Amino acid sequence: MIQFCSLASGSSGNCLYVETPDVAVLVDCGISGKKVIDTLKEIDKNSDKIKAVLVTHDHSDHISGIGVISRKLKIPVYASMPTMKSILNYDSKIDKYTIIDEEVFHIGDLEISVVKTSHDSPDSCGYIFQHENSKIVVMTDLGFVTNEIIKKCNGCNFAFIESNYDLKMLMYGSYPMETKRRIASEIGHLSNDDCGKLACSLANSGTRKFMLGHISSNNNMTTIAYNTVRDCLIFMGYQEKEFSLDIATKYEHSKIITID
Repeated sequence: MIQFCSLASGSSGNCLYVETPDVAVLVDCGISGKKVIDTLKEIDKNSDKIKAVLVTHDHSDHISGIGVISRKLKIPVYASMPTMKSILNYDSKIDKYTIIDEEVFHIGDLEISVVKTSHDSPDSCGYIFQHENSKIVVMTDLGFVTNEIIKKCNGCNFAFIESNYDLKMLMYGSYPMETKRRIASEIGHLSNDDCGKLACSLANSGTRKFMLGHISSNNNMTTIAYNTVRDCLIFMGYQEKEFSLDIATKYEHSKIITID
């Protein structure tokens, strides 16, 4: 059994919670330590069960609260060597950390696989979590979807994936053209349309539960993201009763997803 909850997801801060019967971990911490603790209380989760915080990449909306939560909960930070170097430059007081140098590793009864992503950050990644027959993927901040991603996600019961921007809103928005190009590039973010294609690929390999995250406040709307991905799944022949689709926001925690 795995439980998942987004504590916060968006361009201004990200933090995710993953739990098995024995342990729990955080994925990223781009929000304050107080926000993390308060939100865990709101969802009735014990912070003492958290054994680590795993980092996907070194952008501030994913690491700004890493040092505080590591010290407060007395837990190690897990990251690749390039990412850990950036984190230590950001907060040199972090003294509990583990370098991820294997594709698959374990924390308690939780098996964790690294999924490389294409983003403008050194060694960015997502994670696949597995406990017994339960398998979920957590993956945002990717400019495009590789064949390796689809292969590794085969058989996931649940996917937390990025639906960052609506192309029309981005192109006609107020961002400088250079920023627009970066966001829409292969080292930027996934659009709603590309997220829909990813959801369909995952559905073809068995995924039936989805949550959309990292939705831009300026270049997207939750209703547009939801409708686009839903319509893609329906167009591919999946009826709405055959899948679940939820939204994660930056200010409120999501519902708790349980995968048995």
